[in-house]
Amino acid sequence: MVSRNAEGTARRGFPRWAFVAVIVVLVLAVVAGVSIWYQTHPPKTAAAPSPSTSAAPVTAGAGDIPNGCLAGRDTSAAALIAAQKKAPHTEAGAVGLAAAFSRWFLQYPRPVAADAEKAVEQLKSQGADKSITDKPNELASSKPLGGWISGGLSFAEGRYIVEDSSADRVKVTVGGAEIKNGLPVPDSKILSTFTLVWESGNWRIASISASRTVEDLFTNGAALAGGC
Repeated sequence: MVSRNAEGTARRGFPRWAFVAVIVVLVLAVVAGVSIWYQTHPPKTAAAPSPSTSAAPVTAGAGDIPNGCLAGRDTSAAALIAAQKKAPHTEAGAVGLAAAFSRWFLQYPRPVAADAEKAVEQLKSQGADKSITDKPNELASSKPLGGWISGGLSFAEGRYIVEDSSADRVKVTVGGAEIKNGLPVPDSKILSTFTLVWESGNWRIASISASRTVEDLFTNGAALAGGC
């Protein structure tokens, strides 16, 4: 007697080619079903993140514009020294101090000798030239101005041009309108070019000169903020 298993029996009753055909049909049906499903259910893509308002670039504000009234309306030596101490270690801080020194030096009646010496001693840099160290002598030797009761320099419409700048050294020309007895002097503007250096935690003046014409400065220069 020959023993046959169930598989042998099945193959005799169900031909091999028919079995293979059924398998192929089933595979094709599965593939077609998957294709149809993906066509009707496309994969979801992640939406691109919307720009964040917090990532917007920061633009320069008024804090970057030199303060034309850094010492306030007070033109005393004490106010000037206070302005030096609060001038930030920035280009704008150096420009603001140059404007404050101009207002202090050009006021009338002129600063008394003791105040002039105190202010210059505090604001001059190491190695400062005579253009700054001789300021007390210039003030002491100046003659009275006939017809003047009071006077000074206003930066309300002042201008400045930075001639050269690095982290610890700034050369800048600043200028304002001359004031006589409380009123602007017609067509009279005064400028000075300062070289300032950052020393011992403050801006200090190394030299004062005149590198530009008034016309050039007031045509091409930038305005200061809050000039007085």
